[in-house]
Amino acid sequence: MGNSKMALKMLSTDDVEGFVDRTVRNFLDLFVLDLLRAFPRHGYDLMQRLGDRTGTRVSPGTVYPLLYELEAQGLILGKWANPVYRDRRVYSITGKGLTYHSLSLRSISDLLPRTSVSNRL
Repeated sequence: MGNSKMALKMLSTDDVEGFVDRTVRNFLDLFVLDLLRAFPRHGYDLMQRLGDRTGTRVSPGTVYPLLYELEAQGLILGKWANPVYRDRRVYSITGKGLTYHSLSLRSISDLLPRTSVSNRL
């Protein structure tokens, strides 16, 4: 099969799902920040909404360490919903997080046309 025919090969459903899963995991910080732009959320709500939005299951073992990392970087702020019982931590995006989110999306948007195969032909 020639190179042009191989390039036209359609992706199977498994290929597309694998690509979506990798994309969500690679840009999970941006997905979380995007959800927090709307309003503050707790970890379980973020997991549910990520699944609804992307079709990808994101585990607590992935989300919570990311939330702690984003908080340590100053991109989000976590507060206990009830400081006495400390049962649910609610996260909100900070000004630094909004800037990071915006600049990251702009960088991705700028990078894609430069790396496009059609630009090299």
